[in-house]
Amino acid sequence: MTYFNGHGRAECIRMLLTLAKQPFVDQRVDFEEFAKLKPTLPGGSLPVFQEEGGRMLYQTVPIMRALGIKYSFYPKDAARAFDQDWIIETLIDAGESGTVLYLPTNPEWNEERMTSILKKFDQLCKHLEKYLDDNRRDYFGGSGP
Repeated sequence: MTYFNGHGRAECIRMLLTLAKQPFVDQRVDFEEFAKLKPTLPGGSLPVFQEEGGRMLYQTVPIMRALGIKYSFYPKDAARAFDQDWIIETLIDAGESGTVLYLPTNPEWNEERMTSILKKFDQLCKHLEKYLDDNRRDYFGGSGP
């Protein structure tokens, strides 16, 4: 797998592979290396994951879905698969709403922006909690952690 030297969009892939007890190469690139690599990538973005046999997978959610199916972390039932996809997209929204929190040098960072981000994050967490309550579940991915 190739991604920047940080958690970002690749950390969930690393976690899935670790939980599946699957060895993987964790190639970390800096921005200079990425600039050289970018023209070779569909969409010009990271992460990318190379499967055994050489097939390249691109973008976090499709990689997670493919690996989730491969290693039995993704439901076969269409309704449960929808639930999982909804949760994934909601968490992506939550992460994207908070990215500026980690960049205090960003000129857009100020008290008003911080309050807006935290409000959106709180709303997304309430949606997730409601999902658990409505479905009488303690965990998103099944009956236990």
